[in-house]
Amino acid sequence: MADVTCVINVHRESHLVTPTIKSVQRARKFASACGIETTLMLVLDKTDEDTRSVVCQQVEDSDDVLEISKGDLALARNEAIKSAKSEYVTFLDGDDLWCQTWIVDCFAKASRDGGDCVLHPEYNIYFGNDASHVLKHVDSESERFEFEYIYRQNYWTALSFSKRTVYERFPYKKNTILDGFGYEDWNWNYETLTAGIKHKTVTNTAHFIRRGKDEGSLLDKTNSGGAIPGVLEIYRKRPEITELSKAA
Repeated sequence: MADVTCVINVHRESHLVTPTIKSVQRARKFASACGIETTLMLVLDKTDEDTRSVVCQQVEDSDDVLEISKGDLALARNEAIKSAKSEYVTFLDGDDLWCQTWIVDCFAKASRDGGDCVLHPEYNIYFGNDASHVLKHVDSESERFEFEYIYRQNYWTALSFSKRTVYERFPYKKNTILDGFGYEDWNWNYETLTAGIKHKTVTNTAHFIRRGKDEGSLLDKTNSGGAIPGVLEIYRKRPEITELSKAA
């Protein structure tokens, strides 16, 4: 059984999935040199023929390709967890990139610290349009961390590393944008955090997140539809947080 399952969630990225797969293969090769056994799982959710063809050209016989028709990134992640057999699972979206040491650094930290925790890269490097920028993630045990801030802003992206059992205990909730619910990773972060799961950053690691101009993206649909994360629904039931009420 592999130590880590590397999940790439694929939709209709076409040729952009190629550098994503290559970055994962690079990280897996580095992990193998360090004695960490990994497996690659590509989850193709309502993909198109062009993207499927690109994936088939890149994968190896030992890789798992799972085709589903959920039409939702949150549910696609849940399907990956159901199929994973390893102790740890880590996610990457189909047009993003890992740093080479991501798997090794996460596995080392998780093994050393023990217990249940969710690991995030220290840096998110957004690229691809005029909104390119760098975001530094905050460790939940850092002096800079303020729990109440999560009612206003998502602390961490969904590109995480954790035990498979953590993802099993806390499945992602479906995005129902037409009903006003989006940002499944924000809600998942809140649920795990309030359940006592620590969210830790891994020093000197980065994820590279592509920001395109596709108006059909999940983020754009969420924003344009006025959808909000479930944590804000919870927050609205807490009128005692007056300052946050004014800010939101």
